[in-house]
Formats: sequence, C-alpha cells, structure tokens
Amino acid sequence: MSVEFPGEKYTKNIGANTSKTSAMVKWIMKTGLVKDKTQANIALLVIAVIFLGISTSLFIDSNSAVRLNPMDKNSIPEEVRLQFSEKVFTQLPEKFYLEDIPSNILNKLSPEIIESIPSKNR
Repeated sequence: MSVEFPGEKYTKNIGANTSKTSAMVKWIMKTGLVKDKTQANIALLVIAVIFLGISTSLFIDSNSAVRLNPMDKNSIPEEVRLQFSEKVFTQLPEKFYLEDIPSNILNKLSPEIIESIPSKNR
C-alpha cells in the first residue's frame, strides 16, 4: 500500500511488517540495563506490577481509617460528666464512642467537648 500526495513525487510504503518501538522501550534500552526489546518489555511489566502493588497498598491503607480507642467511662472530663444524668451515665458502656451518647445530651455539649470524644466514623 502506498500513499501519494497530489503535486508531489512523494511515496511512502506502509507494510504490515513495520515494527514500531515505543518510547519507553527505547528509554529502557538506552539505560543499558537490558539488551533487547523483549527484556525491555519485561522490565516495563515488572515496573508496572511494582507500581500497581504500591498503589494498592496505599489505597488499602487509606481506607482503613485509624480508629481511636473508645473513651473509658471513668476518664470522662468532669465538665462532660456533669452533662449526664445518673441514669444516662449508668446506661453508657464502660468504653464508649460519640455515637453511644444520646442525642439530647449530645446537643448540650460544646463543639470542643464533642471533638474530644472518639467517634466510630472518624
């Protein structure tokens, strides 16, 4: 197959056996670490697998959020403790999260105190 442009005497044969080498393969070969295209392709595949592994581990680590330990009922600051009635306080488990506090009491707490209580969702 050939391509001809009108008005010019330029012809380029495009054959099925034309082998194009990617820029990455050429770059790997220029480093001298590999000797031919096959080794360069293998090296690129190994690099891709390494980066895929690193990306996967970073993604998994970012999704496993650091969970704070629940608050111990006996270590509640006094200003927070005063917000609870004795009945509500006794109903709290020994170790609790922000979500374990009834909403009517939670609404009375200041934002600073709310931030100091560990949450299951943070």
